Amino acid sequence: MQLNANIVFTLFFQWSSQELGTCSGDTICSAGCAMTSVAMMLATKGVSVNPSSLDSWLTSNGGYASGCLIVWASVDAFGVSSFQGIETVSSLFTMIYPP
Repeated sequence: MQLNANIVFTLFFQWSSQELGTCSGDTICSAGCAMTSVAMMLATKGVSVNPSSLDSWLTSNGGYASGCLIVWASVDAFGVSSFQGIETVSSLFTMIYPP
């Protein structure tokens, strides 16, 4: 299977300095890796988004916790994904280091 996707960089000048969510001092360039990855995933599934537009959507639609921490399940609203996990440090540790 060949995947044709637009490569999107957090450093891209059009959105690199855009504030991430509502966190003062955090930009897409400095702290937007996860959100940019989600934008790329959505784009591969036919959703017309880029990091700037997704950041704006997340900010306006409850897609961030504590201002700029992505709520993974929020992107399910686009209809092309379904969040399947639990957002905890211990669950991430277990994924990386299985028992």
